[in-house]
Amino acid sequence: MAAAAPAPAPTLMEELVVEVLLRFPPDDPASLVRAALVSKRWCRLVSGRGFRRRFRERHRAATVLGVLCRMDDHAGLNNGEVSSFVSTGSFRPRRADRRDWVALDARHGRVLLLLCPLQSIPGFVVWDPVTREEWEVPPSTRCPHAWNAALLCAAGGECDHLDCRSGPFLVVVVASIGGRKTYVDLYSSEANAWTEQASVQHTGKNANAVDWLLSAGVLLGNSVYFMLRSHKEILEYNLCTLEISKIQLLPVSDRPNALAITANGRLGFYMIHNTTVYLWLREANPEGDARWARTTVIGLETLLPAGALMDGVRVVGFVDGVSLIFVQTSNELFAIDLKSQQARKMCERHSWYTVIPYESFYTPALRAASTGEEYGVGASRS
Repeated sequence: MAAAAPAPAPTLMEELVVEVLLRFPPDDPASLVRAALVSKRWCRLVSGRGFRRRFRERHRAATVLGVLCRMDDHAGLNNGEVSSFVSTGSFRPRRADRRDWVALDARHGRVLLLLCPLQSIPGFVVWDPVTREEWEVPPSTRCPHAWNAALLCAAGGECDHLDCRSGPFLVVVVASIGGRKTYVDLYSSEANAWTEQASVQHTGKNANAVDWLLSAGVLLGNSVYFMLRSHKEILEYNLCTLEISKIQLLPVSDRPNALAITANGRLGFYMIHNTTVYLWLREANPEGDARWARTTVIGLETLLPAGALMDGVRVVGFVDGVSLIFVQTSNELFAIDLKSQQARKMCERHSWYTVIPYESFYTPALRAASTGEEYGVGASRS
């Protein structure tokens, strides 16, 4: 008598599968891709819009998928610049090297790029490395000497920023003309137009200094901040009142490297003196005004390789509200976790200008048959 066929293995309830998958670490997107390849059923579960939304709600804060390093492009025909995407894990975007484009800011899954070599009027593009979408920003009407810009969600505080990567956005441009005057222009993707907002004059011995504004802007509450290192000032632009104000930096001999936002929502800036990283924080006096207070963050001698500090070192980027900074030596880039006091080398390259961290969720999605490809695992488009 023939033996009975073995009973099929029990199938896990979809609710249990989803609960397990929701607990996958967001900093290892390849694990979700592998899960989606287990079966068509799992692929359907992981690729659903509802799962992606629940995954974001559970983990809340997006993870750092990589950094965009702005550097010289000596190999390019125009000897210009390139923004190179250096991955921190398993995420690898297409067009990782954006030749002749400069990364100025990244927020809520999108990157703001500036065309370089610079034309008479700057041209911008907003790029999503995960979905590969791009939005062209029409050129502004001014021809500044130096500028920087920030990319913001148009919904502001009304959005939880878990799923706004395809929604309307704002571009805030702060620029100078000849050094004596700094102005702010605002672009709205909903209106598809630029508007002139406000301006401020500079006085003193550094009034004519042109600020190249290499440090990325930061967003805190309803204000976006930019560092004017030549003037030793921080420029604050309030998105509600549409007004500009200035915050004086300390008259220190070392130049501040980068602005910072702490986990408890305080404005500060990083500075390196000798081989120690310091964080200066803005705090209120008992009298009601504000002052800068210095805290020792970390010494670099025991974290970086021998000889790495010989030719100088500077902070070239940080992650908002997270104790993670990026430090450049003469030819290496390191990510330093200030809590665990661990350093990890990111890459080797000369002539970095600045580093823009890219934070996003990356979950699988089904490719549409209209693209000419069979259904499979691709990037999430939500």
